Amino acid sequence: MVKKKNIKVIIVGAFPPPLFGSALMHQYIYEIMDESIKFDKFELNFNKDFSKIETFSIKKIIKLILALTKFIFKIWRYDVVIITHSFRISALLKDSLFMIITKFCRRKLILYAQGLNFNQFYDKQRIIIKKYINYIFRRVNYFVTVGINQKEEYKLWTNDNITHIYNFVEVEDYNLIKEKSDKFRILFLSTLTESKGVFTFLNAIEILERKENNYQYILCGSFKEKHKEEKIKIENFVDKYKDKILLKGRVEGYKKAEAFINSDLFVFPTKNDSFGLANLEAMSYNLPIITTRQGAIKEYFKEPENGFFIKENDADDLASKIEIIANDVLLRKYIGEYNKNYVRQNFNREIFSKEWCSLIKKVVE
Repeated sequence: MVKKKNIKVIIVGAFPPPLFGSALMHQYIYEIMDESIKFDKFELNFNKDFSKIETFSIKKIIKLILALTKFIFKIWRYDVVIITHSFRISALLKDSLFMIITKFCRRKLILYAQGLNFNQFYDKQRIIIKKYINYIFRRVNYFVTVGINQKEEYKLWTNDNITHIYNFVEVEDYNLIKEKSDKFRILFLSTLTESKGVFTFLNAIEILERKENNYQYILCGSFKEKHKEEKIKIENFVDKYKDKILLKGRVEGYKKAEAFINSDLFVFPTKNDSFGLANLEAMSYNLPIITTRQGAIKEYFKEPENGFFIKENDADDLASKIEIIANDVLLRKYIGEYNKNYVRQNFNREIFSKEWCSLIKKVVE
């Protein structure tokens, strides 16, 4: 039984606008409505420039000291602390300081693991770092992952104190009406980098363009600052097929909805994703999907109901699956309608909130 009438929870992490998909899903926990649970957030926005997250500076150290001091004075008001941990060593060490304070103050600690392959990250560390991670993680009260398979990555530090909670989507269509076009429009929307499979898509375009077709390819997303050679390569490719490819950059809000609504197919041949939230977003806009079996994608994605799987780096298979969907209007319509209903029923805020509230109550019993 829960001893206290109201459970007070504080969520520690970065709370910028939701530009990074499931990586910021923790901010939505803060918006959960439950009369018996009161939420607050402790913001750690040290990096306005995401590309500089691993760099040290005196300013950052001062900010960290001030944040730790403030946290020490604040934590006594709460019963549960939820922390999302990083897969970058300097950021993980920063997170661990808040975890240590949480346990020193005898508060319940939930670690929200949103990434992929933490066990591989751990194996690459030096012995002293491994021992430190062991010390911290074995004091966590409960672990939460975004998929069933990710739970295996934390078996070194868990027994039965781990669960998974799938992400959810809520989209706004802005009352947009799909523009008529004689072209079959294929959308890629993610960070324009190798790990998200953008070059698999470009290679598939090259294969498709050897034949006569009415395809239009739409690339939405920002480049990674550190990967300037990728940017040059993509821009050169777009220039080569400038009559067929639209490069729109990062899109949010109205522009993002516009990109989804005015597309006929969504491709996401990612090579490194813990959840692939973009797939669910595309499904909610009635789009068929072509994607890979990364992370939790293989758990929630059903073939052929949601679309098709391909292997990572397999441009030939991607091109072939694109042609199958492009040439079958009835198949597209069936998958699109199925996807919209599937997402609404299984990946909504109500389910997400209910599972988190249930877990928090369990942790304080």
